[in-house]
Amino acid sequence: MNKKKISYKEKHKQKREKYSNILPNDEYVNHVSNKFVLLLNSDKYFYNGFSTLSHQEQLTYIALLREYTKDRNNVRHSIAEKQLNVIHEKTGSSYEEGTCAPLFVDEKRLVRMDCYGSINRRREDQLSPLYKYFRERQGQKNYKLSLYDLDASPNWRVMAQFQSFRNIEDQIKLYMQKNKFHPDTLKVMTVSDFCDVIYNIFANKDAERAHFVEKEDCIRNRYVRSFMKNYGNNFRNLLLSKKIDERCVNSLCNQMKRFGACDLDGLVVTEIYHTPRTLKALKRNGYNVGKAKVGDKIPQKLVDELIDENKANLILARDRNGEPVDRYVLPRLEVHHGYAVKFTDSESLAASNYPNNLVLVESKMHQYYYHLFDTLVKHDNMQTFFSHLNITDKQMRTRIGFAENDAVFGDLENNQEFLERRQEDLLHKANYYECQAEYMNNVAIVIKKHNIKVNEYGYNTYNSMADELHSFIADKLELTEFKKTVSIAHNTKSR
Repeated sequence: MNKKKISYKEKHKQKREKYSNILPNDEYVNHVSNKFVLLLNSDKYFYNGFSTLSHQEQLTYIALLREYTKDRNNVRHSIAEKQLNVIHEKTGSSYEEGTCAPLFVDEKRLVRMDCYGSINRRREDQLSPLYKYFRERQGQKNYKLSLYDLDASPNWRVMAQFQSFRNIEDQIKLYMQKNKFHPDTLKVMTVSDFCDVIYNIFANKDAERAHFVEKEDCIRNRYVRSFMKNYGNNFRNLLLSKKIDERCVNSLCNQMKRFGACDLDGLVVTEIYHTPRTLKALKRNGYNVGKAKVGDKIPQKLVDELIDENKANLILARDRNGEPVDRYVLPRLEVHHGYAVKFTDSESLAASNYPNNLVLVESKMHQYYYHLFDTLVKHDNMQTFFSHLNITDKQMRTRIGFAENDAVFGDLENNQEFLERRQEDLLHKANYYECQAEYMNNVAIVIKKHNIKVNEYGYNTYNSMADELHSFIADKLELTEFKKTVSIAHNTKSR
């Protein structure tokens, strides 16, 4: 039976009804507006009044201040700027604006891939013509594994700045050899081409994403686990200070400690102490509870066992009415980069994902506070105007609200394992401009060596690329030989 089509107007109505309980009505708006007017007319005691607002009201008020600061002719510009500075100071942050040389798209994507340990499937139009050329000719000849030199690939050197990619070098070389790619392929592969290879190595059938690092071992999850290992008790006490049900707190902390996950949607809140219901359910399902009785603490080993066997519902925490405890009273946490990944780091690209540049923040603060101030306006190829809210306190590991005590602080980089990793990263530091210059040089050499027709397989796209890189890279780096090479590649006619 065909479902009846619902008009857009009806869908919109249903959506409004669904969220009517969280959409402010006129009375509420008037009430909040009066609060805001009072705050805007406050001076040195402003933060006391701000602290009495609900979390949602605080975010709304900050958005209002942000709008005022955008217009220097607005009569409230000055007071809004002062109040925002107070909020930033209280949250260990600072507003920064200016010009910068932004990261390339490749670099930004690599930072994200390194953080999540995963790669999305690449479309054919995202792959380079030369990679597709050699892919079509794979299997024609066997080559020794030693011929696959990743160090000879400028774009792999861009990727190898990250430990997560360096760890899979052997798998990449074995894949190239097994599929009989010509070794010269590596020299002219782009970042997207390498992503295609990595996807093919690690993806499950028909998956849109491939994890080249186990989910629980990616940087984001490792950060959460490390945070809980070192400062878990502080974090637990912070949540308990918010009068959150201890069962919810314990369940979230256990999930974070074991799996490095902050997901609330998949969280099962379990009882801390045995109830008649839990004892009956466990016995009915064949679990030996021994002499346990109502009120006894449920052993953590049993809790973990039930979670691993997907049977945690046997000890599901319930309220007085027998309903599952609401896990959404917990803050929804997300990993935030304290210093924006869109900007070049002075130490190394990999430093973007170092532990002390990561902070666990409440999700609404993440979106509507920390990223509210993001601006990136490109003026030309090298200079970009930006504004951003940086977390200046490198010791801040988590923040769940605007109160000064809504945070946990600590250092996750003061250990031998991290110091060794940073030293290795510095040895693999690469300059993206210079790597692209070498890449284009390789393109010209490989085209000539393999007698490839320039207009075949889409190579005419290199003409426009050469034009762009000629001014963007060669002029900036003053690479005379590169200018000649690009000029030759650009002017080569079809043979």
